[in-house]
Amino acid sequence: MMMEHAKTDLVANADPQVKKPRNSRAFTIIASVFALIAIVYLYSEYAFQMRIRNFYAQNESRMIETLSSADSFDALVGQDRVMMFGTPDGPWVALMYADSHNGSIESLALAKDSYGHWYRSEYHFCASFSGYLGPRQMIRNVELGIDGWSFDAENDQMFIEEYTESIQSKPWWELDHASSESDIRDTLEANHFVPFEL
Repeated sequence: MMMEHAKTDLVANADPQVKKPRNSRAFTIIASVFALIAIVYLYSEYAFQMRIRNFYAQNESRMIETLSSADSFDALVGQDRVMMFGTPDGPWVALMYADSHNGSIESLALAKDSYGHWYRSEYHFCASFSGYLGPRQMIRNVELGIDGWSFDAENDQMFIEEYTESIQSKPWWELDHASSESDIRDTLEANHFVPFEL
């Protein structure tokens, strides 16, 4: 009789073991889901870092190649995406800028001055350059009497004064009117650029 009770107890005690494979399968499924999430996250992070690395590598290479292609104001004017500050007969700066807003913000600017110095920045200038260069070009169009821009002396003068005042407070005005090597360096360094050695 006692043996029968013992057998019954063993069978009763074995019941939880029947459920064990089911719990194991649930654990495996949960672990697999977390592993998949981790893989997706790591791949996304890797792809994100590669995109950033490629942005800087490709743009820096292109900028260096373009800015190194000439050493005079006139030769650099008109080069693709090159912004010129200064004058042909005085100190000048050739500057290139690129940015990306594709999920994150990456920015790169390189500048070369007439003294052969290079400067670099990863600051996000966004529309800062176009906000200066656009009005500057409009002023020059009026001064040159280009059709559609120049009307009469009085209105032309008012236009020039108004737009000149609007851009004089921008840092690129100082770069445009730099008169020495130190002026260029101080202006660039005050606006997030650092000296850069090739």
